[in-house]
Amino acid sequence: PKAAPSDAKRSASLPLPAPPQDLSCHCGATTARCTEAPLSTYYCHCSSCQQLPGGAFCHNARFNPSQPEMLSGEDGLVHYQKPGSCIRTYRCGTCFTRIFREWLQDDGKPAVRIVPAGIVDRAALNDPAWHPRFHMYWSERSIPSLPDGLPKWSTKPNQ
Repeated sequence: PKAAPSDAKRSASLPLPAPPQDLSCHCGATTARCTEAPLSTYYCHCSSCQQLPGGAFCHNARFNPSQPEMLSGEDGLVHYQKPGSCIRTYRCGTCFTRIFREWLQDDGKPAVRIVPAGIVDRAALNDPAWHPRFHMYWSERSIPSLPDGLPKWSTKPNQ
């Protein structure tokens, strides 16, 4: 479903997180920094965001493909791409925490990078700017409802 105008206006008026944002995997071997504000923050209910981390949905931030800037552990990253998928997932090679995903264009180059909010510095997540603006792939959700007042898109919104 399309977002109601009031929901879309409310979510669009929220500020985006200010850079820099420090990121770290569970074991600390992989660290990165986002030096730009994300393009959007959201909850994703697609099947990949349920299956790969083993949860009902993911809280993500969408960035330009130059983000995040890797600080340590880049050589140890491992990646996975399901055959036929346009999404490539990068994880820490030690603890397998998801560091980012790339949404690939037809030429194989990343259009955007998607960073899970769970690896962002905890103090930064307290900033209301990190609160999600909408839900996407709501039609694939594995939970019955989430009455949070955010717009709920059946697929990916036009951004």
